[in-house]
Amino acid sequence: EDDGSTQIEYFDLESLREFLFERRDRPDGLLQKFIHPAGENNHLLRALWSPHVTMLERCTNRRNINDSRFDLYQRAATFEAPNHEVEAQPVRGSALTTCVKAIAEQVAEHIYLVSSGALSISRMALNFKTDAKDRVWLLFASSLRLEDELLRTDKLSEQECSEIARHGFINTPLELDVLKLPEHVRNGKASGKAAPTSVKEKQFCECPACSEQVETCRLVVVPYRLILDGEEAATGSSDIPAVFRTLFPNTSKEDLKALVHTPNFRLREVGVCEECYMRYSTPLLGKRHYEGMA
Repeated sequence: EDDGSTQIEYFDLESLREFLFERRDRPDGLLQKFIHPAGENNHLLRALWSPHVTMLERCTNRRNINDSRFDLYQRAATFEAPNHEVEAQPVRGSALTTCVKAIAEQVAEHIYLVSSGALSISRMALNFKTDAKDRVWLLFASSLRLEDELLRTDKLSEQECSEIARHGFINTPLELDVLKLPEHVRNGKASGKAAPTSVKEKQFCECPACSEQVETCRLVVVPYRLILDGEEAATGSSDIPAVFRTLFPNTSKEDLKALVHTPNFRLREVGVCEECYMRYSTPLLGKRHYEGMA
């Protein structure tokens, strides 16, 4: 759409025939075969990838995909659906995240190679799905940022780009809320046959880095090394980040200085809000990921 969003449509046999042979205005896009999900509820996996961190989130529709009492969109929609119709959770465990990370790296490497090094991806949001045989399907990319994005834009002068980069921000954030339902569904014209499901009470906690209240399910788990390296890249200082003084209030500054250099400490993890994750990870994205391929 004109606002940069991506419209998701679902078809049964009748609506697909209407789309192919009767609809006059068809927007640009991809026509994909529906991958039947593992389990009884449709889901979508969204991976936020950078060369340093991969965050994986699963959005699951609350209704059975085969329950014909409900409209197709009420059973199939995921990230584009209203919040009360889906459940979004971060993916725990390393097996699926490792698989998705490897696919994302292959995508970034392929684009870098076929463009002869002209296009180096620094961040992207990829959408995946797992089927009943535990196969991982890459569906589409919903957001993408290049390493030298600011230098490519005609909206900023080179001096303005340099000033922004000096503070550690070499590209704009990924767009996450870009998936939408078709206009006729957003206007409430879908043929729903039942009342909405009940809304679960949200649980909140305090982000240890900024003290803001955030939904527990929206916390991003990051290793301590990302915080340490991100702060140092952004400020040019090796001072202990404030978040560690919050996490270890009874540890002296001298002991913390010695602790942050130990391998076990750098491998430990903590959950932070998405804004703090962006603050820690963005300065690191300026480092070239494919220097060895040039």
